[in-house]
Amino acid sequence: MALPGWAQSAYPSRAITFVVPAAAGGTTDLSGRMVAQALTPVIGQSVVVENKGGGNGNLAAAQVRRAPADGYTLLMQYSGFHVISPLLAKSPSWQQSDFVPVANLVSAPQII
Repeated sequence: MALPGWAQSAYPSRAITFVVPAAAGGTTDLSGRMVAQALTPVIGQSVVVENKGGGNGNLAAAQVRRAPADGYTLLMQYSGFHVISPLLAKSPSWQQSDFVPVANLVSAPQII
């Protein structure tokens, strides 16, 4: 009996990409960079932050959806984008069910 799971290297064996759906300098970008900086020494691999702003988060979400589901491309999604964007587009290129939540990294209360 073949055991292909044993032949795989430990995760992660290469750099991980955090795709951030905002321009550099915002809260979501800063949060992604802080997590990447803290995570790199723990996992022993680089965590690269890639900013993909525009389209109310749709461009970044579509990019991550098209990436292989191997855990090396992660979406640092702002909840507002992730909840409302699929409802605003007539034919969205992604659905919430295309993603699996991994961690809640930041909680920021909003006060009006």
